[in-house]
Amino acid sequence: NGSGKSTLLKILAGVTLPSSGSVRVAGRVASLLELGAGFHPMLTGRENVYLNAGLLGMRHAAVDAVFDDIVAFSGIREFIDQPVDTYSSGMYVRIAFAVAVHANPDIFLVDEVLAVGDEEFQRQCRIKIGELKESGKTIVFVSHDLGIVNTLCDRVVLLDHGLMISPDSAQTTIDFYLRQIGRESGIHTMRSGRSEAIFSHGRIALFLDGQEVTAPAGWKCAFSSLGLHHDASQADWRVTDTTESSCTARGKFSRLPITLHLDLSLADDALCLKASMQVERPVALGMIASQLLLPTAYREWMFGEDDGTFPEILPKDLSWTNIVPPMLGAGECTLLPDSAHALPPVRVRYENRDFTLGLQADNTEYMTGARAIAVRGFIPSEQSPLAPGAYTLFDVTADLGEAPEEAAARFAAKRQACTLTAGALSLHMHGGAWTLSWAGEPVTAWTHGHVQMRVMGLWCMSQALVWGPPSAEEDGVIKASGQSLRFPYRLHYEAEAAGDEITLRVYCEAQEDL
Repeated sequence: NGSGKSTLLKILAGVTLPSSGSVRVAGRVASLLELGAGFHPMLTGRENVYLNAGLLGMRHAAVDAVFDDIVAFSGIREFIDQPVDTYSSGMYVRIAFAVAVHANPDIFLVDEVLAVGDEEFQRQCRIKIGELKESGKTIVFVSHDLGIVNTLCDRVVLLDHGLMISPDSAQTTIDFYLRQIGRESGIHTMRSGRSEAIFSHGRIALFLDGQEVTAPAGWKCAFSSLGLHHDASQADWRVTDTTESSCTARGKFSRLPITLHLDLSLADDALCLKASMQVERPVALGMIASQLLLPTAYREWMFGEDDGTFPEILPKDLSWTNIVPPMLGAGECTLLPDSAHALPPVRVRYENRDFTLGLQADNTEYMTGARAIAVRGFIPSEQSPLAPGAYTLFDVTADLGEAPEEAAARFAAKRQACTLTAGALSLHMHGGAWTLSWAGEPVTAWTHGHVQMRVMGLWCMSQALVWGPPSAEEDGVIKASGQSLRFPYRLHYEAEAAGDEITLRVYCEAQEDL
C-alpha cells in the first residue's frame, strides 16, 4: 500500500503529469481508475456516457452505435436518465466500466476500483477482461489478489515505495513477494529435503526444488456462514512452536466466533496439515473446507480407483465446476502435470474427524484459473448452530515426493484390485457404483451402475454412502461395503466372474428396524 501503483496508472492515462521522465503510449487508452472520474454529477447517466466516451476519443456517431450495448452491460437502464449524483457507488462503476470496454481500447488501465461492484457486476468484469486479453489488447492491472494477477498477467512488476522490484513473470514475482512478506512479518518457512512450505497469514505455498507447486491462491481453509464465505486469510494469525520443518498457527476470525488451529509438519517431501477449531459461542456454519489450489498445468486426476482429464477453464466459467464428485470417508487422489511441465505429481490423503467431509476435485472460475483438491462438507441442519467448544476438523497430507511413473504404477495396481474381467466384459467397482466396459469401451453412462433405496420417503443413492476400498479375495471375488450416514444400514457388494459372465450380488444389512 502507498507504493505508487495508482499514481503510475494516472500517469499512463495522462491524468497526472510526471515530475520527471516521460511516457510514450501507442494506441487508444481507456482507464478505470477512481470512482466517478470523468463524470459530471449534475448530468444524467445518458449524458455522461457521451461525455466519458468523448474523453476516451470516441465520436458521437460511434457512441450512438454502441449506446444500447453500454446500457445493457451496465444494467441500469431504468436510471439512465437520472443525474449520476443520485447513483450508488456500484452504479457508478457499472456505467464507467461499460463505457471503457465498449470504447474498443488498445490499452486498458484498471485499478482495484472493480472491487466496489456487486458479485454480478464482478462476474461481467471478469468475462470482459478475459475477452480483452484473448483479443490481444494490452491490460495494465493493479491488484493485491495474487490469483487474478497470476491468471490475467503475463508480466508482473512488484512496487515497493515507488521502486520497481522483481519485474518478471507472474509466477517468479509472486514467489519473490511471498518470501519477502514472510521475512518481514515473521511468518514461518519450513524446509525438509527438496521441499519447502511457506505459511503466510492462513495461506500455504508449497515448493519443490525451489519451484512453487501450488497456484498463487495456495492452500487455505475456509468456512461459510449465513451465505457468506470466510477465507482463512481473513483471520488474524499468530505463528508459534516453530522448528525448521514444523509450526503451529492460530487464526482468529473477526466476523466469526471461531479460532482456527493449524499444526503443520514437513517431512519426506510431504506436508501434513492438522486442522481444528475453537468455537466461542453458537455459530451457524454451512460449509467447512480445505482447498489446495494447483496450476492448470495439472491435467490428469487419479481419484480413488478412477482417472480422467480436467477440461479447459474458459472465460465464461464464472464459478467453480465440480470435476470429481465428493468422496466420503478416508480417501486420496493424485494430480499429474502435463509432460511439458517440470512439476511433480501431487498426492493428497485425508482423514475425517468430528465432521463428515468428502474429497473432491474442481476447476476454479476463470480469473483464479486453477485446479482444486478440496476436502469439503456441509454441517447438517440438526447440528446447526454449533455449540461452543473444541472440534477437530481433518488431517490432510500433500505429498510431492512421488515420481510420475511411481504414481501411475500405484494407481494401476489399485485399479486392478477392484476390476473383474470375463472375456471382453469388465466390471470396475468404485465408491458405491460399478462401471461396465466391453472391449475397453464404456457401456454404462456417467452415473454407472448403482443402488437406490427409498427410506422414510427419501431416495438414497449408493454413491452417498461411506465406502471402504474394494478388496479382492483369494477365490477371485471382489467385495466392497458402504455405510449410510443417515439411516441404520450398510450395503455389501460381491462380484465374481465365470466364463464370459460377471455376477454381482447386492446385500442390504439392516442394523436396526428399517
